Amino acid sequence: MSNSAAWPRMCVVAVAVGVALTGCTQNVGGSAVKGPGPSGSNKPPLAESSLDDVLLSVDDVSSIVGGTDLEMRASSQDLVDNSEDIDKPECLGAFYAAEQQVYEGSGWKAVRDEIIREPGDSKQHWVEQTVVLFANADKALNFLDKSRDRWKKCQQTSVTIKGSSSSYDWDFGRLQEPSETMISLDADQKDSNGWVCQHAMSAVSNLIVEAFSCGNGVGDQGQELAEQIVKNANAK
Repeated sequence: MSNSAAWPRMCVVAVAVGVALTGCTQNVGGSAVKGPGPSGSNKPPLAESSLDDVLLSVDDVSSIVGGTDLEMRASSQDLVDNSEDIDKPECLGAFYAAEQQVYEGSGWKAVRDEIIREPGDSKQHWVEQTVVLFANADKALNFLDKSRDRWKKCQQTSVTIKGSSSSYDWDFGRLQEPSETMISLDADQKDSNGWVCQHAMSAVSNLIVEAFSCGNGVGDQGQELAEQIVKNANAK
């Protein structure tokens, strides 16, 4: 597979972990369908010590996206700044996870971010999973609601992302709301031979969960990744 540019931190320069990645997205339309989705708002707040256990294992990720040689390539415990790489700053949080400017002033407390993919330069899958800790469930839900409003304004628009050697154009699809506590947005990298990424976000207890799944023919794998992280959090 030859992809000229990667998605978010994967696509551009993977700023959070210093890994340059390439490839990305297909526009997936359709109407939003709401269904049940546990928010875990009645459970005691999670502690920072639980964050690593909430994230999915490489085997869990592989079972969802179908990869066989995936490995954890990078991890971070801080937010990142890709704001200078996107031509529409208002869509920064729709296109990237764990962004400093997006979470600024939200009251976040801690973050864990991991990138999982095949080794080498030719990648068939690219996954990013992020959990951000807040003081309480209300703050997490408030962040999700604000993100929903921002993402709606970016749906069915285009953005240009500056890479290390050239720029890449992306088309957002329609915002999906599979449950009251989850949103997702697909993006299609133009002229990429079908490289697809789905960005999903969910709130559970005092956590915000973000998950990206990228590859050729990706459907709702971003949502599936986020749902499994939510289940892990609810089990704590």
